[in-house]
Amino acid sequence: LSALINKTNALPKGELERRRQKILDRAISYAKNKRYLPAATSFFAYPASIGGEMPKEFNDYKNDLSRDKGVQKLLSTLGSKDPNKAISTLDSLINQSGDDSYLLLAFKANHLNAKNRSQATKLFQEALYKNNIMPNIWIDLGKNLIYEFRTYEAWECFDVAKKLTPNHPMLSEAIVTGK
Repeated sequence: LSALINKTNALPKGELERRRQKILDRAISYAKNKRYLPAATSFFAYPASIGGEMPKEFNDYKNDLSRDKGVQKLLSTLGSKDPNKAISTLDSLINQSGDDSYLLLAFKANHLNAKNRSQATKLFQEALYKNNIMPNIWIDLGKNLIYEFRTYEAWECFDVAKKLTPNHPMLSEAIVTGK
């Protein structure tokens, strides 16, 4: 984890912006080529990378995305009350989701949180090894580490998230409540 933190902290600001733009460009390219699941995953990854809202370009493809069976399966996992079903669905989608599959690993980790924190930690880290500029995932990893009584590492994760997106809306909640 320390190596990943150091690598992320060493990112120049221009590189951060370039990689965020690449996520958005990839989402648009996937959508134009009617690869809707990878497009949706990339569109979801973009606001997760900036701690903000969906880009305006999402609206150009929203209807097509919402009709896609893979995207419908993905959306069914987001608010699922059945973590086992959500995990199974996410497992089936991960290999189909393109370059931004790391986001699905993080979704899976969030469903695992309560029942297998150590596995969730591994998945959050795997997601961050694939793309370390995701403050949402750093925050989720930090919150998970608190429950594992790894508070120093949790604070390091929150610090990385703050460096990536200083005004991230989830950050103050995570730091104050640990939830």
